[in-house]
Amino acid sequence: MAENIVVSSRFRDLVQRFAKVRQISVEMAESTMKSRMLATVHRGDMPDEEQMLASLESLVHALETEQDRCRHLRSALKQHPVGALKKNGPLPQRVALTAVPELAASLYTGGVIPTGLPAPN
Repeated sequence: MAENIVVSSRFRDLVQRFAKVRQISVEMAESTMKSRMLATVHRGDMPDEEQMLASLESLVHALETEQDRCRHLRSALKQHPVGALKKNGPLPQRVALTAVPELAASLYTGGVIPTGLPAPN
């Protein structure tokens, strides 16, 4: 069964995407994907081809999503360096401690600094 999956165009596409996201060679990506595929189980049984490919697709999609989040965060930090002195000091010093979780979440998910954050007292 695994031999059929490895030669499929869908598997080849997943390998290419995985290699790009992980910044590794296509050969290394293929080896890693094969290992993960062979270790996959479905409710205690060996999954069918579609289930294996769906599992690998989920993995690659999750990595791509994570990569996008990190790219947004890096972009935001370039625009607003946390340690750079601004008019009122570094960014963390201009935000009330209660707003830090909101700031972090916004930077992580969208890469932007939210407006209207409460200032420290």
